[in-house]
Amino acid sequence: MFLRVPKPVVLAAVAGSLALATSAIAGPTFNLVFHSNLDEHNGDPGGGGIGPFHYNDIWGYTTPAGDDYVLLGLYDGVAVINVVDPYEPYETAYFPDIGSSWRDIKTYQHYAYVTNESGGGLMILDLTDPENPVRLPNYTGFSTAHNLFIDTSTGRAYIAGSNLSAGGVRILSLTANPTSPVPAGSWENAYFHDVMVQNGRLYGSAIYVGALYVLDVSNPLSPSFLQTLGTASGYPNAFTHNAWVTEDDAYVMTTDENSPGRCRMWDLSTLPNLVEVDSYKPNAVTIPHNTHIEGDYAYISFYELGLKVVDVSDPANLVEVAAIDTWPSGDGSEYHGNWGVYPFFGTQTNLLAVSDGATGLYLVSWVGPLGTVAGTVTESGSGTPVDGARVEFVASGYRATTAADGSYTVQDVAGPHDVTISAFGYESQTTSVSVTEGGTTPLNVALVPLPRANLGGEVVSVSSGLGIAGAVVEIDGTPLSAVTDVAGIYSIPSVPQGPWTVRATAFGMTPAQASISIAGGIDGTQDFPLNPAIVAADMETSPAGWSVGGSVTSGAWERADPQGTSSSGIPVQPEDDHTPGGTLCWVTGAAAGGSLGGNDVDGGATTLTTSTYALAGTSDPHVSYWRWYSTGIGNASVDAWRAEVSSNGGSSWVDIENTYQTSNAWVRIDVPLNSLITPTNLVRFRFTAQDTGAGSITEAALDDFMIYDGFDEITETSVPVLPVDSAWQLGRVHPNPIRSGVVAAVDLALPHSGRIEATVHDVSGRRVATLASRPFDAGRHRLRWDGSGPDGPLPSGVYFLRVKTADVVRSRKVLIVR
Repeated sequence: MFLRVPKPVVLAAVAGSLALATSAIAGPTFNLVFHSNLDEHNGDPGGGGIGPFHYNDIWGYTTPAGDDYVLLGLYDGVAVINVVDPYEPYETAYFPDIGSSWRDIKTYQHYAYVTNESGGGLMILDLTDPENPVRLPNYTGFSTAHNLFIDTSTGRAYIAGSNLSAGGVRILSLTANPTSPVPAGSWENAYFHDVMVQNGRLYGSAIYVGALYVLDVSNPLSPSFLQTLGTASGYPNAFTHNAWVTEDDAYVMTTDENSPGRCRMWDLSTLPNLVEVDSYKPNAVTIPHNTHIEGDYAYISFYELGLKVVDVSDPANLVEVAAIDTWPSGDGSEYHGNWGVYPFFGTQTNLLAVSDGATGLYLVSWVGPLGTVAGTVTESGSGTPVDGARVEFVASGYRATTAADGSYTVQDVAGPHDVTISAFGYESQTTSVSVTEGGTTPLNVALVPLPRANLGGEVVSVSSGLGIAGAVVEIDGTPLSAVTDVAGIYSIPSVPQGPWTVRATAFGMTPAQASISIAGGIDGTQDFPLNPAIVAADMETSPAGWSVGGSVTSGAWERADPQGTSSSGIPVQPEDDHTPGGTLCWVTGAAAGGSLGGNDVDGGATTLTTSTYALAGTSDPHVSYWRWYSTGIGNASVDAWRAEVSSNGGSSWVDIENTYQTSNAWVRIDVPLNSLITPTNLVRFRFTAQDTGAGSITEAALDDFMIYDGFDEITETSVPVLPVDSAWQLGRVHPNPIRSGVVAAVDLALPHSGRIEATVHDVSGRRVATLASRPFDAGRHRLRWDGSGPDGPLPSGVYFLRVKTADVVRSRKVLIVR
């Protein structure tokens, strides 16, 4: 399982990425607000039939606190996904399992139950903390099953299509102990492909005999109650796959999973006979899969047609009211596309979670007939399109993000609305629009840019006094960042005015951050003196005390120059280490072996264990490292990458990472250790790559390992916002020291005009350079110097800059380093 908490922070990737939530709509939508698509498990949209799609059925869970989650079935497991913000869903856990094209999921209390058609019985997950869910032992009273339903009012699970007897229904009681189900009855007169239970009645879809059975299951332990109350069969093209009853128990809808298949509405008032009152078939050939009914609406999965929302308030007059096509490439009679839908969220009652066999999770909302607001967002004055601006309906929160050309489209129900338009670096605007049902309201907005200024400075090593090349300087909460040059100098242009937190990080150094305030139009300066990290190992030399263990037939950890391999153009083992300018890293079987998999991990697990580190007394210790982990070609479900930490020298271990997900790229992980252990003087780390199952291509690498103690706070900022008042100001020389090829600057603020003499002197007082000798107007000015005199570059040493007016003399010490 891959745990999201204690949140190993993925900070950067050099190449390759997972498919994340996007703002691209898969296909046409009708009266549904599109939020996002999450496709993290690499479905295959080109396969035929039902396989080899990676996704299958879907369910949901709402915590007692009201947070909504999706449980998404995969070919090789189950994913738990946070959908609290449906525009930005994220996976909290992935539980690998035996491969199966069919997987079904339901919940009871804070547990999830999962069936599959390949083996292993009933998977049970504990969702007490859905950010850190836990897999419990399987229930093995059966091996395989196609489907299950849980009647939460009675605490009974109904297992359909199991490997037992005819594959009818097996009833399990969950009330005594939800983690240890107890058999409570069965009905085996026919195979059930799907079941649904409400108010003591079971609706069983007997797909292979083309019939719907209605059973009395009010007391499943009494054989007299497990009786057939009625059937629907013998109708044209009957292939009864799924059924769902209306909330008043008056009607039931069935789906026939064939072509031409229909969704049929049956009147239950005439039991034991069922009378068809209407049917729904949106085109001549596309196959329906599952239907769920909530309130007045049925939510129907049509494979290649996508999700259809049908008004069932009048069961004799079924009317389509909304739709989204997750398989826009065709509307035929294949099994591509929409597999399932979950409409029963406890908090976001309009939210629908839709699964597509090839492209994963879609989140949409059904709120009624929609209208559209569309237009462009540009910069006031210049007319430049604003990319990434957010256009949001204030009341509903429905929103869209502008494309590179500034265009957007956003939908909500008809009526008057307030819309807020915002973008980084611009003043937000709120305006009123009137949305027309089925129509489009144009709304073009010009955003006023905030006053901006440049931010620059130097990142320097405290121990050496030299600038640090390749350090990353980022402004928190913004897209703005820069990388220092060879002299440790950085520059971030166009920083909007306001207070900001700026952070500087560099390998081998403790990160630092500073709180600054940028005034529009006045460039700012912020230096970052960085202290050495507690531990820093770039693997170019062997870290003392690190050891390799485990038992494998090939692919053991070794410190070497990796030889790259690939599969269909996708890198599997890296060609290069991570360290800029470096060569060596830890890698599993560095030699390529002549072909893909020729020297990968095989026949067990290989471990890389660090020496013991003294971290007692640290306040906020972090571990960070760059890792490469590739698996999935072959038997991915048992080959986990694992990173662990121990506070007792290795007697016991706690997971940092435990993931089966491939990252064919160098990825940085950064983890605060206080969330995992109490820092001691016996802290160790262990990294494991393995191939312990039927065999797969598994490669791992580790580089640039570091331990540091939180962020150093830089309390003294140097933003030369020099006020023009009764006393003139002389800023700091920056950068200081001055190195070859670097131009330093110093700022002046003058309350009135006058002549300025700016000169540079050596330690003996001899003038070696003149920067200015002329009248200056009142206001702010900048003087620049490259460390040269009239005869060329001055030698290394200490110098003094002197600035003189008619009544004031100020000086600053300057260091030149060649």
